[in-house]
Amino acid sequence: MGYSPYERVTKEKYGDINKWAKASIGRLWDWNFNTIGAWSSHETFNKGMPYTIIMNIGASAGSDWLKGSFPDVFSGNFRNIAEKIASEVCKSYANEPFLFGYFTDNELRWGADWRSSKTLFDDFLAMPKDLDGKKALVKTFMEVYGSIDKLNSALNTNLKDFDDLLSITDLSQLGESPKLAELSEKWKKDFILPEDLIILYLNLFYGNIYNVNKAFGTKAKDFDELLTDDFVAMIIAEIRKQNFPKEMIIAGLEVIYGSIENANKEFNTNAKTYDELVEYFTIAQNSSSVVLEIKKNKEHLLKEDS
Repeated sequence: MGYSPYERVTKEKYGDINKWAKASIGRLWDWNFNTIGAWSSHETFNKGMPYTIIMNIGASAGSDWLKGSFPDVFSGNFRNIAEKIASEVCKSYANEPFLFGYFTDNELRWGADWRSSKTLFDDFLAMPKDLDGKKALVKTFMEVYGSIDKLNSALNTNLKDFDDLLSITDLSQLGESPKLAELSEKWKKDFILPEDLIILYLNLFYGNIYNVNKAFGTKAKDFDELLTDDFVAMIIAEIRKQNFPKEMIIAGLEVIYGSIENANKEFNTNAKTYDELVEYFTIAQNSSSVVLEIKKNKEHLLKEDS
């Protein structure tokens, strides 16, 4: 891996990697650690401390950690790779007394994150129709809706049968109903994001005003100075890129506002239910991460600010 000052120092101090491993484990026990992580040097294994290992099944089947690509877990190829690796690894470690467990993979992209704004639903929908993952997604549609008539009614579509879904690679190809178009126009006109939610969003994603200034090239002394009309518009555009499940959004809304009436007042809407309110968010591509995260973080952040 190139020049490593730590490696040079440890070689000079211990002379032998096994002596280094023994000394390192001793320090871990002294610091009240009790398990060695899966990404540690193998020389530390089986020296008196429980340890874990990683199998990298997804990576071997086509996932890419940096790009966030996800393997087709429904394919026969994925199954064969998973069984082969699990069999080989588990067999070779079967009699290891200090092996605590296995990691199948490391940080697979289960949803939208910094690597991609798309969900796994988007990824599998975009697959060619002959792939097993795409067929599995269509099968899920069949199980959820039961008949093509119910699906067409729910999504305002005009599909002939479920096989039509195999050729669709993006939800926009399903078209837009008059109702959705009306809601979309209303949302674009009326949407207002309260300043306290913007500040909470910035706290959650950037931590403090210094990091916000660094990220956006601003020079504000505090959040109040930061929230100009232009900056608020830019933040709303950023929040709209987030993508989260509807159930999580509704849970956040219920916790924050307590009632649909209060939520309507804050967002300048007139939705009858939380489901209808989320339609506004969805149309605007705004599954606001602010709403999702307040449930866990609002009280904590308010205490820190005070």
